[in-house]
Amino acid sequence: MKVKIQFSQAQEEICNRFTWEVKRIHSKYRKTIAIADALCNPVTIYGNYENRAQVSENGSLLLHRVKTKDSGEYFITVDDLERRKWFEHKITLQVKGPSNNQNSKKGGNSVN
Repeated sequence: MKVKIQFSQAQEEICNRFTWEVKRIHSKYRKTIAIADALCNPVTIYGNYENRAQVSENGSLLLHRVKTKDSGEYFITVDDLERRKWFEHKITLQVKGPSNNQNSKKGGNSVN
């Protein structure tokens, strides 16, 4: 699955903050995967995603070595420059058994 998310920046050196989270099957809570802050600093990736996830400058999430336990709901949240929620999108990922495909892309709709 390949879905793309893009958002334009309003001012130089100020970026929209965005957060990727996952809510795994049988879990009540979301877990943060990655955050990019409003100062255009590099993305911080957390937990067991640290060595197998990449987030591009436009907010797209790429997961490597996808496993069945990665199944769940993935959320991208983008804040406006005043840190209010501006956009949120949910993508459901279902991984079935072993796969020869080592990569899975996550993203959202285009937002300009």
